Amino acid sequence: MNKRKKRISKKINKFFKTYFLPMTILGFVFSILGIVFKYLSFDITSMVCFLIATLFCGLPILVRALMALKQRVVSIELLVSIAVIGAICIKEFQECAIVTFLFQFGMFLEQKTLDKTRGAIKDLVDMSPKKANKIVLGNIEEIDADMVNVGDMLAVREGEMVACDGIITKGSGYFM
Repeated sequence: MNKRKKRISKKINKFFKTYFLPMTILGFVFSILGIVFKYLSFDITSMVCFLIATLFCGLPILVRALMALKQRVVSIELLVSIAVIGAICIKEFQECAIVTFLFQFGMFLEQKTLDKTRGAIKDLVDMSPKKANKIVLGNIEEIDADMVNVGDMLAVREGEMVACDGIITKGSGYFM
């Protein structure tokens, strides 16, 4: 039974990851439609649009809140879910739609920022030198940069990347 629940949980997570952006966009579109219909005094139509927007943007939030609650964690998703349920109870449908959309949009921006940060860190790691020139008894041996020990003397030629931190003992250089 436990394996079944984990499998279902994985499928739900995959579904919401796959359709995160389309659901957020649909939530935005229905929120805008709700605002337009409210402005035009089509109250029932605007309420329906706001509820559909809340469904598209709020369902992923509610599912994440329930999953966190299963693990006995009070998350921000739980607090947003409580606020949305409260707003539905007092018939503030526009606030429900806007709060859930803004929360989802914030998560979208956060994910994009994290992806860019991870990419930049990966690029930096990929850029680090893999080899170092170790001086042993006056000869230069090429070794893996991971094999450099404290106290080793390294030779750094012009244009090469420095494999590790150190002190210049002979010659001079400018490092960026």
